[in-house]
Amino acid sequence: MARYFFNAADNRHGPDSEGTELADHAAAGKNAIIFAGQIMHGEPAVLWDGRDFVVDVTNERGLMLFRLTAYVTNAPAGGDTK
Repeated sequence: MARYFFNAADNRHGPDSEGTELADHAAAGKNAIIFAGQIMHGEPAVLWDGRDFVVDVTNERGLMLFRLTAYVTNAPAGGDTK
């Protein structure tokens, strides 16, 4: 088992100082989606402020393993969504 750290790169959420022990990178990927989903569910504005919503996943040494990025692209027919 390895320890993975999940950090939202938006300066609104504190750093993950505890991490989560998971079996492998695939499990960390699933956990990153769940983590991002929980934040977006509780704070939908993170997607509507004009910036990408980013979750960085790092290992115990602080090395970034992968990045999950969510964003909204408004289509012309969509109008103003703010």
